[in-house]
Amino acid sequence: MDYEKMINEMLHHMVRRFNEYSELVALNAYKGHNDGTKEWNRGHEAAYEDEAKELADKLGRKINYEMRESKYFAGEPKEFTIEYRAMYVTY
Repeated sequence: MDYEKMINEMLHHMVRRFNEYSELVALNAYKGHNDGTKEWNRGHEAAYEDEAKELADKLGRKINYEMRESKYFAGEPKEFTIEYRAMYVTY
């Protein structure tokens, strides 16, 4: 595997992890969790964001954000949708 491909995969891994934690933070907020779980997820979200931004800058990439939605329990009476901030990379 060449170095550039490996570094790009690392950046995309960080972006995926940020998005996962961002969704978890939104889900925790929806469910009213005000305990350590939300703070734990928020801390990981921030760490992945900082690391992804730093690596993107070094690679000459740009980090962008958009709002996304996730639906839970689709088609069931307890269905709900959350909105969260997602990150993506442009070249």
